[in-house]
Amino acid sequence: MERSRVEGQHTQHVHGDVLVQVDGDRAEATANQLVYFYRDGEAPHRTSGLRVACTALRTPAGWRFSDMRVTLAWTQEN
Repeated sequence: MERSRVEGQHTQHVHGDVLVQVDGDRAEATANQLVYFYRDGEAPHRTSGLRVACTALRTPAGWRFSDMRVTLAWTQEN
């Protein structure tokens, strides 16, 4: 994700429809996201819808993501 970063642009991610299934020391999670792209002091100039899916593993240091998949569903220039 860091490679797609644009200087001066920020994002706000809003999650919904979160589903987590835990099986021992492994968890699968999915969610929908609305992502707002904006610059300081300005209204969002782009909005996107994403579908995310991830796997987390319980480690001695706590739960850690081991895999994350992000799929762009749509994007709109505001």
